[in-house]
Amino acid sequence: MKKKFAVLSRTGKSSLHSNWVNEDYSKRSWDLFLIFFDREAYENFKTEEGVSKDYVIGGKYTGIYKFLEKNNILEEYDYFWIADDDLLIDSKSINKIFELMEQYNFSVGQPALSKDSYYTWLILIQNNTFKVRYSNFVEIMAPCIKQKVLKNCLCDFKNAHTGLGIDQLWKMYSDNEKDKIAILDEVSIKHTRPVGGPIYSELKKNNVNKFEEFNTLLKKYNKKKIKPIVYKAIMKDGSIIKNKYILGFLHIKEYFLNRNEFIDKKLTLNKLLRLFKYYFIYFIKI
Repeated sequence: MKKKFAVLSRTGKSSLHSNWVNEDYSKRSWDLFLIFFDREAYENFKTEEGVSKDYVIGGKYTGIYKFLEKNNILEEYDYFWIADDDLLIDSKSINKIFELMEQYNFSVGQPALSKDSYYTWLILIQNNTFKVRYSNFVEIMAPCIKQKVLKNCLCDFKNAHTGLGIDQLWKMYSDNEKDKIAILDEVSIKHTRPVGGPIYSELKKNNVNKFEEFNTLLKKYNKKKIKPIVYKAIMKDGSIIKNKYILGFLHIKEYFLNRNEFIDKKLTLNKLLRLFKYYFIYFIKI
């Protein structure tokens, strides 16, 4: 039976994708495409129903671009989840990602990160107060992208070795439609490795400068770096919160009370201070 959704992953030797396919293919709403950057891992991998493999040299998103250019699958699926290979999640949870994306007609979204994840942005950590949160930011680690939006941003994948900068432009790629970018708190993933991984080591060998890549992409569209923030949320009971002070309070309360679940408690407290400034001091334009 043809599936509606696809999972794409740049894959190396230590990939966790075996956890993603812990249920039979008939119970999954998606096909998995493993885009290996490691030749040995590619050659040793045995495919199964609903799981395909390819070997593509290049960076994180340049590899995805080359894969999609080579394989005519873009028209076949409604949503594409682009997931790093160090994310711990199971089949049912991936099904839920796509279910929520379709239910709310989001253009770009991502599952929230578990509190014991390695992370960069605190607002991406799961907040159990909410069902989904509307944001101006989704990380390049695990974006779920609607087909038409993926078509809009694919041209920028071509030179996006790291993908940095693309996460600043989701609103533009989504034709500036309102309320189309979201963090999905009903689903969580665990990021199991510190930021940066094997593929970043390869990029360093090839003199790829992630900061230069980031700045070049923003300059192309005359855009400034955004401040990631949540500006609206749906509670578990279905009620909607828009007041930024209430949102700020609910974020800080959740993370502070559960700070012992984080890997680095000191870092989290520092990030809580920044989050406080975002909600109660700064005026951030969405």
